[in-house]
Amino acid sequence: MADIDFLDELLRNPKIPTLPSVALRVLEKVGSADCTLDAVGEIIRQDPALCGLILKTLNSALYSFSRPVTSVDKALVMLGLTRVRSLILTLYLPAIRSSCPTPALLADFWKSSVIGAIITRELSARFSRRDPESDLLASLMRDLGQLILIQGRSKDYATILEQARGQSQCRVSELEAATFGLTHADVSAELLRRWRLPESMTNAIAWHHQPELADESDAETSTRTQLLYFSSLASDFLTHPHVPGLRKQVLDDAEAILGMNEEMLTEVLAPLAEKVKQMAAYLNVDMGPDINFADVLVHASQELVRLTMESSLESIREQETKKQAEQEAAEWREKAVKLQEQTTRDGLTGLHNRTYLVDSLARNLRRAKRTHQGVGLLFIDLDGFKPVNDKFGHAAGDVVLKEVAAQLRTHIRDEDVVARFGGDEFCILLKESTEEGVRMVGERIVRVLNDLPLEFAGQQCRIGCSVGGAFAVPWVSFVRVDDLMVAADQAMYQAKRSGKNRVMTVNLVKATERASLETVRQRSFREFLIRRHVTSVEKMAAVIDRRVPRRCLQRVARQVGWLSRENAIKLTRAQREDGRLFDEAVLTMGLFQQGHLCTLIAIQQDPPEFIVRRLVKAGVMSEGESRIELQTYYQWLGLRRQENAPQKVSHAESRQK
Repeated sequence: MADIDFLDELLRNPKIPTLPSVALRVLEKVGSADCTLDAVGEIIRQDPALCGLILKTLNSALYSFSRPVTSVDKALVMLGLTRVRSLILTLYLPAIRSSCPTPALLADFWKSSVIGAIITRELSARFSRRDPESDLLASLMRDLGQLILIQGRSKDYATILEQARGQSQCRVSELEAATFGLTHADVSAELLRRWRLPESMTNAIAWHHQPELADESDAETSTRTQLLYFSSLASDFLTHPHVPGLRKQVLDDAEAILGMNEEMLTEVLAPLAEKVKQMAAYLNVDMGPDINFADVLVHASQELVRLTMESSLESIREQETKKQAEQEAAEWREKAVKLQEQTTRDGLTGLHNRTYLVDSLARNLRRAKRTHQGVGLLFIDLDGFKPVNDKFGHAAGDVVLKEVAAQLRTHIRDEDVVARFGGDEFCILLKESTEEGVRMVGERIVRVLNDLPLEFAGQQCRIGCSVGGAFAVPWVSFVRVDDLMVAADQAMYQAKRSGKNRVMTVNLVKATERASLETVRQRSFREFLIRRHVTSVEKMAAVIDRRVPRRCLQRVARQVGWLSRENAIKLTRAQREDGRLFDEAVLTMGLFQQGHLCTLIAIQQDPPEFIVRRLVKAGVMSEGESRIELQTYYQWLGLRRQENAPQKVSHAESRQK
């Protein structure tokens, strides 16, 4: 049976978790275009018990409002529509629980869900996310698919739970995929889609055991996915602290994902026990004995120490041998770090070396192919260096090379890579660049080095440089590292032959392939606005920086109505099986033609809703004008308006770098 058929069969099961009618009506009303707080309040007031529970919850330590919340109307105004929806679904969870079988089997499930939800909300608030309640709701419901699989495939799922006993949810997902062809996260996400929850929540739930799948999604979904992944892992550890390796994984991921060391994480977890207890009481979840989260981390550390001591007492000689081995290992690690630095850095200038440049270029060509960006490479050869070196000695030559290196570092972006290629040759890797950008950076380098003041033995010296640039767009033209390097090197020699002290560039995109790039440019929202004289190139450049949030192409295709849910599942499965990118997969499967792909890339590269928000904020257009321009743009492309397109600048976007 195909995955989509199996999923439909699961969700048609009359025993699966269902929502009370009031919750369903709230979801339907919040999802409508004409929704108001008064309309939602009218629905909520039909359930007096829910009204009381909302007020009790808002006046608890979970929210810590400075003033009491005394009425439902006041609660609605303080929370807003989205947060009210999240709170109501959270409070109705006991009704969802009541239809689930075998409470003993699911005790760990609910305990982990509540702990994970509180951790998610606390981290969300700590990082000033705009809607911690939605993050809490997503965490609380992230694994509902397990309940559905238990109902629909009880014997198979009991086997999976037995095999994964004492292991993380990621291991459970692996066994589910091998058994059913999908995971409980897929089921959870589809159930919540049918409950009309937004894609920023359902996609995060679908990907939270494989957060790398959200790398190309928008910032909101990506961050929520990371939060759900970490809270799931942390709740696994807090409920099963003796699982080997789990503590280390939590601490490692806290550092990598949240930027928190053990002390900071303990500081966050320590006060959460009371909030978990209150949430569990509201949801009628038996948490068992109270858990002191900070103590769990400490006890886990103490247990490791105890086991180490017991092992060491078996033999003093073993301990000494271990100590010596650890010292030697530490020395080797230190040597390895130094060796790594030596193998990737130039000893004289401190720049990256040729080895690092080649590796970085290979990585960025792969990334540019995936993100539909251009890559540029500059080869820089100093003019007049040899006379300075011969006349004033190698020490003077070293000073020149160091000064040039410092200038190159100063005049490139932080994300670009500058390296010493060898002798008096340097290279600059320009990420997410354009052909014009490659030329402009090359010209800037020529001007900077021409004006570089150098003095040796009381004599003024000047050097210059010849620069060769190469530009490639991997998603339209197959290009290798060697192709880009050879092209930039040849362009540099052409600059020398043409008189030195100048820039020559070459575009590796063939003439026959440039049509796709031109199509993307013509269909971009910026170009559309400029053609309509809504704004100018200069104003657009001043208002819209280079770092815009970009969604994955599959999501764009779904939102414009070109990719059905069924085809999206087939596409994702095909990509997982053979590692193909979205572009290759949709063309091979015959889902899109090249023109459709260009339109999607144009929307991905220039997100229309993001751009109009920035233009409205900058006073270039009004909100009414922005809506007209968006509607006209989508009509011009022959598309329907994207769903869930916010019109106001969010707090998260206002903080975006």
